[in-house]
Amino acid sequence: MFGHESKPSKIYSFGCKPPHRNAALVDRQMRDAHRYRNKLVELERARRERVEAAIRRHDTRIAELDGEIEAVDQRIAEHRAEIKRGNQQRRKREVSGEQRETIGSLKQRLRELRRDQKRRRKAAFESCPSLGRIEAESLRDRKRARAESGLYNGTYLAVEQATGNMRSGAPPKFKVWRGDGKLGLQLRNGLSEAEARSGESRNLVIEADPAPNRSGRRAGNRHLVHLRVGSDGRDPIWATVRAELHRPLPAGCQIKWVYLIRRRCGAQMDWRVQFVVASEHGFGDPQPASSGMVALDVGWRIVECGLRVAYWTGDDGEEGEVVIPERELGRWTHPPDLRSLIDERFNVARDELADWLGERSENPDWLTERTRHLRQWRSPRRLAGLVRYWADHRFRGDEEIFDYLQAWRRRWNHLDNWAAHEMRKAAAWRDDLYRRIANELAGAYRTIVIENTNWHRMARGAEPEDDADDTAARTYRRVASVGRLLELIRERASEVRSVEAAWTTQTCHACGESARFDAASKLHHTCSTCGSVWDQDLNAARNLLAAASGEAVGESR
Repeated sequence: MFGHESKPSKIYSFGCKPPHRNAALVDRQMRDAHRYRNKLVELERARRERVEAAIRRHDTRIAELDGEIEAVDQRIAEHRAEIKRGNQQRRKREVSGEQRETIGSLKQRLRELRRDQKRRRKAAFESCPSLGRIEAESLRDRKRARAESGLYNGTYLAVEQATGNMRSGAPPKFKVWRGDGKLGLQLRNGLSEAEARSGESRNLVIEADPAPNRSGRRAGNRHLVHLRVGSDGRDPIWATVRAELHRPLPAGCQIKWVYLIRRRCGAQMDWRVQFVVASEHGFGDPQPASSGMVALDVGWRIVECGLRVAYWTGDDGEEGEVVIPERELGRWTHPPDLRSLIDERFNVARDELADWLGERSENPDWLTERTRHLRQWRSPRRLAGLVRYWADHRFRGDEEIFDYLQAWRRRWNHLDNWAAHEMRKAAAWRDDLYRRIANELAGAYRTIVIENTNWHRMARGAEPEDDADDTAARTYRRVASVGRLLELIRERASEVRSVEAAWTTQTCHACGESARFDAASKLHHTCSTCGSVWDQDLNAARNLLAAASGEAVGESR
């Protein structure tokens, strides 16, 4: 982010009010940034299509493999549909051995075809002569899109940073404009807080708010932040926000970036100003450990004290678990209840309006057009938008229904904001817990071992041919958010090592014997060979630690 000279950096985020200077320019820049982001998505999707066409011309077998893969996929889908129909008739999950074996053989064939296709695609990428020309044309198109975006340099750089990884993985998707936005200001040579407060900078000025301020421990926290969002010739164009700078920036740091961020939270917009600061000598944070190894088995299961998210064990014999306490789980149960209430009231209001329209012989053209297929609406926000438009286009005879819809919209606005803020507070509480765990592990062990698991696939749930009924697991998957825990651990740890997770739960760490058993039915398991009784998650963590140390984990007997 800071060029070739990389220094330790931190982000300081502060709440602020909407801009009261050049607010229209800020809104326009955010809209233009959204369009630029979608333009980059369009160019990337076009580049992928041209690359795909080129490698298929280069190796025609790739297209043939596509057809074979699609045919096998279709056969698997047909078998799964048959299993689902049988389960619905029997009203229970039941799969015959023949069905499981058939789907297993098809999945094996699918893996072989995909391996062959992957090998051929890699060879085509290395040898196809037209790919260089496609990349050059794509780079030219991106440069033209940047020049035509109309964005100030820090903002278009922020958009490009946010989309920097879209050249790999699944094709990027277009985003609908919902008001979220981000402006960026890059301070190439850095700026100290004292320089920003001096008022001499032509890019960033921070000054105490001259308006009457609050008293008490937060007295003097309110400031005016002026950041450059454009140029008039050589003169800066400023946007000004009133921010609550509740803590000072670290002494001796340099401000490298400033972001002005607008995010939707319920029916409201949440504004924040962020300072990315760098320091030559770091920030005095606890240093990561220089030795030691710990293995972390992550997942989600209900235990007596709450929701277990992970279990860890170190090479020094220490162990522990990451648990969201039972008393805190209510943070995630209240917002869904509010959403259910919102949906219930929306359905009633939508049907009331549909009935009222059906009883009238004549309505304004705009209302008839906007309420086409009204009974199929599923979005409360869409109905609220209609009511807002209606407020400026009143007509004779609409008093009763309009007053009813206005009351509904005010109540929806309150409940929507309530649910959104509850979810945001719950996520912030969880992040704080996970950060503390990540800091503790990184401070005690140099290497953190995690399992190499496709969490995206696990989030999709069990397939029909699987034995497990993952209804309870799916209920708590979003609460646990193990991906967020792993993300924070990767940020903090000196080294993160991934090892294969196969048979880590079913293999006894004491004797090395493996056996199939229902891991979801109970937490503790007794080894049929040596008689050891162990917690499944602790057992898996010990096996992960052994695998990372070079010891083999057992296979099915």
